[in-house]
Amino acid sequence: MDAKHGTPRALTEAEIHEYVELYAQAARNAIEAGLDGVEIHSANGYLNDQFFQDVTNQRTDKYGGSIENRSRFGLEVVDAVARAIGEERTAFRISPWNTSMGKFSSLHQLERETDLICLKVCTWPTPSHNTPTSSVN
Repeated sequence: MDAKHGTPRALTEAEIHEYVELYAQAARNAIEAGLDGVEIHSANGYLNDQFFQDVTNQRTDKYGGSIENRSRFGLEVVDAVARAIGEERTAFRISPWNTSMGKFSSLHQLERETDLICLKVCTWPTPSHNTPTSSVN
């Protein structure tokens, strides 16, 4: 890293809890602004993806190590957002076969090894018609 940005460091557990609440507040703000729902982007190197990926998550606490632990932050975010705005308005995007972190991550094992994450694709009517739409990668 350069002098302007400094060296990255792991978030403290207190900071993690603060970020979870920030996601929930952002979702509340989106609904208040008139949006139908939110999609929590947890792929392509975004913060949740950095927790999921074994190539970036080098933590040794309850947020690192096993797939279940690396999934903890993302699941806490989903739970907080769903409580804030409702499950029917909450979508979650992951990309388990993503190589944006420089190599193939072991996150792809999640689908085969555990039922820890249940990905619910939410659909919302668009203003132009009443047919539900969804986006799945």
